[in-house]
Amino acid sequence: MSMTIDYATVEPIQVAIYQKMNADSDHLLRSYDWWAEPLTITYDKNSKRVDGSTRIFLGSYTTDNGKTLVRVTEAEDYLLACNDDRKIIKQLESWSKSYSISWKVDVSGEPLGNIVNGQTDKEVYEFVNWYCEKSQLPESAIPELLKKFESRKEPIPPKVSQAKDSWWKFW
Repeated sequence: MSMTIDYATVEPIQVAIYQKMNADSDHLLRSYDWWAEPLTITYDKNSKRVDGSTRIFLGSYTTDNGKTLVRVTEAEDYLLACNDDRKIIKQLESWSKSYSISWKVDVSGEPLGNIVNGQTDKEVYEFVNWYCEKSQLPESAIPELLKKFESRKEPIPPKVSQAKDSWWKFW
């Protein structure tokens, strides 16, 4: 299943604010165990807006240069997607509150809701919480599942923003 959570600032922002947000994003990349893809942001110099898109579900993936297929159950994928989406939304809320910016949130290009003054529209959380409910797995299983699927990750390059190729396993 291929689905993304997409996020973009509503109003233009100063490049200095983007740089602070980018540093936060880089810190999260290194300190949080992302399931499918990490929160990433880019700055459009023309519109002066920030946007990003993160793949939500991982599904099955391969290791050993494509030799071994690792299967992920739908329940596991839903629970871990929910966990990442909540982390992304919390970070967007923090930036919204800290820098007085608003975000629009979409799922695979379809409007879902907004984050304004650090407050998220209920539709956004309802959609994300639906993943957790659909999984029927306890949230306490998340650390064990992340450990179980540790082989999904590749080493993070020293400066992610300077990486020429995608370093995260996209399948």
